[in-house]
This record gives sequence, C-alpha cells and structure tokens, in this order.
Amino acid sequence: MSAQLEAGPIASAARPVVFSWGRVAAVLAIVVAVAALYWPTVRSLALQWEDFDSLTYTHGYLIALISIGLIVRARITLNDAVIAGSARATAALAAASLLWLLSFRAGIEIVTQLLLPLIAWLSVLAVLGPGSARRTWFAFAFLYFAIPVWDFGNELLQSLTLSAVSVALTIAGIPAFVDGNLVHIPSGVFEIAGGCSGLHFFIVATAIAALYGEMNRDSLKARAQLLVLAAALAILCNWARVFWIIRAGYYTEMQDPLVSVSHYYFGWKIFTGMMVVFFLIARRIPQSESIPNGVAAVVAGGRRLALQLPLVVAAAVSGPAWALLSIGGHAYDARAFALPTALKGWTAQPGVSADWQPRFGAADFTAAVTYRAPGRAVEAFTAIYFVQRQNKELVGFGNAVGGALQTTEVERIAQPAGAVAELKARDSAGRASLIWYYYEVEGWRTTRGLAEQLFYGVQSLAGAPLSRVVALRAQCAEDCSTARDDLVRLFAELDSAVPALH
Repeated sequence: MSAQLEAGPIASAARPVVFSWGRVAAVLAIVVAVAALYWPTVRSLALQWEDFDSLTYTHGYLIALISIGLIVRARITLNDAVIAGSARATAALAAASLLWLLSFRAGIEIVTQLLLPLIAWLSVLAVLGPGSARRTWFAFAFLYFAIPVWDFGNELLQSLTLSAVSVALTIAGIPAFVDGNLVHIPSGVFEIAGGCSGLHFFIVATAIAALYGEMNRDSLKARAQLLVLAAALAILCNWARVFWIIRAGYYTEMQDPLVSVSHYYFGWKIFTGMMVVFFLIARRIPQSESIPNGVAAVVAGGRRLALQLPLVVAAAVSGPAWALLSIGGHAYDARAFALPTALKGWTAQPGVSADWQPRFGAADFTAAVTYRAPGRAVEAFTAIYFVQRQNKELVGFGNAVGGALQTTEVERIAQPAGAVAELKARDSAGRASLIWYYYEVEGWRTTRGLAEQLFYGVQSLAGAPLSRVVALRAQCAEDCSTARDDLVRLFAELDSAVPALH
C-alpha cells in the first residue's frame, strides 16, 4: 500500500492526552546504540568528566542526565510525531560516521566528540523522521555544554580577567604590578593561570540559561537574551572572585584562608548569588511567541520503514566498523630508520645534550645523534610511528619538538628537499638556539601538525602508513646566522642519507 499524506495540528484541544513510552523508548534505544557503537568517544568524554584536577567538565554527567530527562519530557508531543524515516538523513548520517572515522584515525579527539551528539540526532531523524527530531533536538544540542570545545575560549577569558582585575585593583587603591599573568602586590605574587579564567562558571551559567529558555519554550530572541545575560554575569562573577582573593591577600599579608588554604568553593558561593540575580532579571525579559514543536506531514508505511532501517544501521555502523578493521601492523627493522652514523664532513656520536630532549613518548622508535665538524655542532632527533591511534599520535598533547626548551617564532623556510619549520629556542640559562623540523607520512612532508594528522587519517583507511618527525638543533653564537648556515648544510647531507618513508 502506498504511503498516505496527512496534514494537521499535532494535537487538538478535544483530544485526550495519552502517556505512551513507546516513542521515548525508541529514541533512548537509538541513543544507547550510538553510545555503544562510538564507545571510544564516549569514553574520552567520561575521562574529561572525571578529571577532578582541572574540574572544568565535571558537570558532564549531570548534563547527560538532563538531556535524557529532556527526551522523557517530550513524551507527550512525541506521541503525535509522525514516523517517517528520512533517506537524506541516512546519507548525512553515513557522511558523519565516515568523518568520525577520519578524525578517530587522525587522533583529532575534539572532532570525534563534537560529532557524537550530531550522529545520535541524525540517527533519530533517519529512523523516526523530522517530527521526532524536531521535538528532541535541544536534548542533543544540550550535550555540547559537556564537550571540551569550550577550552578554545579559555585564553580569551583569562586575558579579560587579568585586564579587569588590574583596573579594579587600581580603582581600589591596591598597589599592584602586572607582569604577564602574574600580579605582584607588596605581600606576595598571584598567578592568574588558565584555571582562573572562569571558564567553568561560564559554561555552567550559559547551560542554565539555555535550559531555562527551553523549559519555558521561550522565543529565539528571549533565549539569546538569556544567554547573553548569563554569560555577562558569569564573567563578572569570576572577576569579582579573583579581585576579592587578591584584596584578601593584600590586607592580611597573604594569611587569609582564601589565599593560604583554598578558594575553590568561594567562587561557587559567588556564582550562586549571581544565579539568583540571573533568575530575578530573567523573569522580567519579555516573552514573545514560543517556539512551536512543529508539524509532521508525512506518514511512512511499515514496508518503507522496514526497508529504511537496515540502511540507517549500515550508515551508523560504517565508521566504527571500519575503525575496528585491522589497519595492519608490520614488523619493521628499526635500523632502517636510524639516523646515519657517518655523514660527509661530519662525525657522529649517539645522543643529544640534556637540555634538549624532544618529547614523543608513544613513538615506536626514536634516535638521537650529535654531528660535529670543526667548530660546528648540530643535534638531530627523529621519532617514528609504525602505527598511530588515540593517545598515540605523532602530533598530540604532550609531544614537543622543543622538549623543555622555551620556543617562539615559528617560521616556514623553503629548502630544496622540502620546507622546514624553524623554532627559536632558549634553555634555562638563556642560551639561544634554532630548531628545524618537519613531519612525514609515507614520503609526504609537511610542517603543519594538523595537515599531517589529517593526511595520516586518510592514508590509514587503507593500511598503517609510517609517520615520523625529523628535527635538527644548532646553538646560536652572537646571532643565529651561523647556526642557520650549519642547519642548511647538515640538512642537505642528512636528507640525502635518510630514506623517505614508504
């Protein structure tokens, strides 16, 4: 039988309200299935939510529970949503799943996390249709308050806090000298570090504002006003917190418990007061027309749904299934990738100086050699990955070409064999040096870490490509011109002696 068309309101006033859990159970079943399929990403989020050192995303489990509650809350309107699977949503789901696969293989964790709520929502859209998707979209969007994409705004909030507190101290007549992110007062020094940015307050406040607008079915204009209000109050709350702590340190010679013990819960007390102000103001925001639930217009026949469901399952499974396939693991002879022990015009000795120890802890093979010529010395390092995966990336957190050195001014310098990135580095004694480096995946070179990871992700779909970093370091004398000449000379010799990865 062909599908029938039906138009009309979701519910009429004369129609009795029927509480049925069938549609809610279907949505929750889809959520559970997606969480199981994309478990590596769920686990990476759980690690963030359980990080009680940084504390920034420890509200994550509460956000997830609220999202489930929002789905349950929509049970009445879900009963009126017409089930109509979407072929376009199925195609979009397949694309999102493959993008997740690429990001997963490339080790770009934040992208896999950002895709997770979208994949879950697309699955609902593909199986149950636009009606159910419209009624549950906010529940899935709310999950973004628990995803660490907000970290990208931390530096801005930290900078704003430092500037605002500096002005407040001046107005209050408290003598202070600001040096970078350090605030010096006569009795001590305060560091306005990344954790002092107020990011956690900002996320929680805007989450509360978004939820408040959803519970009241506010218009888009009213919701935007609520978000702006909550964000402004959260920022002001953090400024007041930091200022008061420094003030307490000044007037008590750093003996106040806020300074000598802990000020974590002090911030949340101020935040509680700020939220009281938020709700008092929010009640006065004009409420225009509310956002409607929407009208579903198409009823899909049972046969059509039976044909659609396997396609949806295949689309959702495509990325995780491909990720589970063996990407191969070859037994490589590490000696083939070792740095040469002899170069024309240079003698070689194993190891590099103690002040330069590049960090690539998860590498499958590393080698370090110091090359010397009369009056010259250039250190070389390479780290090779036979296979990359999550927490084992060539370009990832914790890895550093400069090691413990302070590095600045990244430049890209063209060379006959390929471009290199140049870092200016300083050791603990203030001695300057230059570091040249490049990344390589299966013979393809780049100086950009993101490009390397993306290329690796694409290449890894068909196997396990070799990847590595090669770095050279030369000490500067009065200036760095001689060091750069030494790097040019050694780079040319080394490049012809070290085979490309294939």
